[in-house]
Amino acid sequence: MKIKSEKKGFYPVAGFIVLVFLMSIICSVQVSAIGIGPGKTDITFSPGLVQKIDFIVQGTGGVANYDIYIKDKSDGGALESMVKCDKSTIILQGGEWGEFSCTITLPSYMTPGSHEVRVGFIEKKSSAVTTGTISVLAAVESRIAISVPYDGFYPKLGIYVNNTKKNENANFLVTVKNWGNKAGTASADVDVYNENNEKVGSVKTDAKFVDTMQSDSLSAQWLANVDPGKYRATARTLVGSNEEINATTTFIVGDLLLNIVNLSSDITADEIGKFTTVVESLWPEQINFELGIQVLNADGTSIGSRKDTFVIGAWGSKAFDTIWDNKISQPGNYKANITLVYNGKTTNGLFDFAVKEKAKTLIPTQSIPQMIIWILIIIILLLAVMFVALLLMGRKKSKHTQKPVKAHPKHKKKHL
Repeated sequence: MKIKSEKKGFYPVAGFIVLVFLMSIICSVQVSAIGIGPGKTDITFSPGLVQKIDFIVQGTGGVANYDIYIKDKSDGGALESMVKCDKSTIILQGGEWGEFSCTITLPSYMTPGSHEVRVGFIEKKSSAVTTGTISVLAAVESRIAISVPYDGFYPKLGIYVNNTKKNENANFLVTVKNWGNKAGTASADVDVYNENNEKVGSVKTDAKFVDTMQSDSLSAQWLANVDPGKYRATARTLVGSNEEINATTTFIVGDLLLNIVNLSSDITADEIGKFTTVVESLWPEQINFELGIQVLNADGTSIGSRKDTFVIGAWGSKAFDTIWDNKISQPGNYKANITLVYNGKTTNGLFDFAVKEKAKTLIPTQSIPQMIIWILIIIILLLAVMFVALLLMGRKKSKHTQKPVKAHPKHKKKHL
């Protein structure tokens, strides 16, 4: 009994020791979260421009040594030589702020467009000074974005438009940024195309004066007196005498209309199957509808039907499953008449589908020898288990029958 009590007391003590060990490991893990500011600096190109940028950085988690580096993000390393910093390393206490500055010197010419170079601040691998800690390296970067204007007036476009109902206005918003070194007046033509790439409408935006490297927005409206469906809008404007700048987006002209996009089936003869109907909504609100499926023979005679009620959301398509429990006995080709009924309207579609032949559950002759082998292995294993069990039972019985018989004290012989 004494030994058992000692074992019971051992487990709580061991558990406490393990818990303390795990807590010490968790507390020793130092996650370094560092910061740098400013996060981004925008520079408009000017030949030979020299600009100084002051940075502040913060380290956390203990005394650490940090490196400062330069990384080119757009010009294959050409910008790295343009940036010089007054420090290459900084040692900071946990939570302490540090400062350094970098000077960027631009060349006499850069390719028009956007360029980017980054100033990075990273913890050294051997930076942890506090003993007994596990350091997790961290790095942050500040972006220096250089915008190089084009020669003259150079607008770049973006376009946005709302989905709209049929016979209502589609509102076009065309964004324009003047990437040129001269100011100018911007306007755009917006052309509308249907899914067959046929031009079905055109409208002109208002005009605005846009200064160099500045942005503004242009607007236009177009009456969507076209059939419901998907459309493409392209905004375009001329730069100089022959260069065209454009931007494209898509939108939907809607109506209270549901389209049957596709029908697929998974039906086997004499089994319960499934139809999957993909429905598209061209309406900005959800629609409750009834989906009916009627299965027809090749000669057009009906062999069964099913109806279910579903809900579809605005401006989108969704697949709806219908369980077909009216078993079809013969494999072959059939037709399915799909009917959608909603808000007093009806949409129909006729689709072909096939009923698969029921698979025969025959065992291949080549697998019979393998099955026999596995059956024999299982029988041998069962016999082995039974033999071991009987052997153990026999040992227990022999122990019970061979117990020594103790002599009663009264029967002990007295020795003179």
